[in-house]
Amino acid sequence: MAIILKNENNKPFIYSEKQFINLKANLDNILSYLDNNTLSYAKKTIYSLEIKNNNLIEGLRDDLSHIEEVIKTKQFEPRITNLYNGYKYILKNDQINKESLKKLYDILSANLLEAHDLNNMGPFYRNGDVYVFESDVITKPGDKRVDASKLDYLMNLLFEYINTDNDLDITDTFIKSQIIHFYLVNIHPYFDVNGRTSRTLAMWYLLNNEAYSYIIFNRGINFNKAKYYEVIKNSRKYSNLNSFVNYMLLNVKDELIKEVAIKDIKDNKKDIDLSLIDIQTINYLLSMHNNLTIKDFHQFYSRFNDKIPFDKLKEELLEPLIDKELIIMGEYSKSNPNNQKFMINEDLIPTYLQLKKKI
Repeated sequence: MAIILKNENNKPFIYSEKQFINLKANLDNILSYLDNNTLSYAKKTIYSLEIKNNNLIEGLRDDLSHIEEVIKTKQFEPRITNLYNGYKYILKNDQINKESLKKLYDILSANLLEAHDLNNMGPFYRNGDVYVFESDVITKPGDKRVDASKLDYLMNLLFEYINTDNDLDITDTFIKSQIIHFYLVNIHPYFDVNGRTSRTLAMWYLLNNEAYSYIIFNRGINFNKAKYYEVIKNSRKYSNLNSFVNYMLLNVKDELIKEVAIKDIKDNKKDIDLSLIDIQTINYLLSMHNNLTIKDFHQFYSRFNDKIPFDKLKEELLEPLIDKELIIMGEYSKSNPNNQKFMINEDLIPTYLQLKKKI
């Protein structure tokens, strides 16, 4: 996979395919257990799970039920509505070029930009400098991104990269999508909404090249978000793509293994339907690994969603899984009579458990 991308000093980015041979083999093995590389799976997952996960990286913690309600009732909440409309756009348009990307950006940024940003935008990209602050300490200077005069040249390199040499296997397609993801956010061609645009562009590339299983990549970022920003910073500093690609491959590997558990459950409980909230809850529980109690889950859930009362969480998220026999409740805590241990029903996820031991 040839890399033609360059940094703002016109030096090529470093990338080593050989570094990822074993990791790619692991991912291909996991994919062999799944049957979700379909457009229908992609559409179901994009709305509303990936709207949540893409926004969550930006610190927007809308509950999945709220996102579903906004979509169903056609409410106008830009942070949700824009991604919904953006995903509809990339599903209907397969040409990625200067004009279509600007159209996508206009959709994603609608009603979110400040007057300064709007007044200093050119036909396609920003006309002025942009600074990205790597710290919450406001006394530290921001990192100045690519000079506006270089944007057209560097973005043209990106479009050339996107639209050539696409006869790739599914995992190389994912790797290429994440190089695209990094490169756009590194260039920062807009004043704001660069992150969501870069991740949506990566998803667009995956859809165009039918690598549907990999569209869940945003989900894994949220479990290790500090590392996400660290590898972006280091990849930019050293003009080296390897650390970012490695981070994204490891994250998506974890998420694909969890997809095997979801498939196990569906195969072994054909009489039940899993809602998107059920799937999200199972994903959270698998991410917590062991020593599950309702209190543990309440704390974990609150990292990614607006806080809800303890009793409401048990009623709305756990009890549906108890009724479907997907989780098994255990003993109550001696120190807290409202807290209770539980575990996922391991009889329903045998393939997942075997795979976890191998990988």
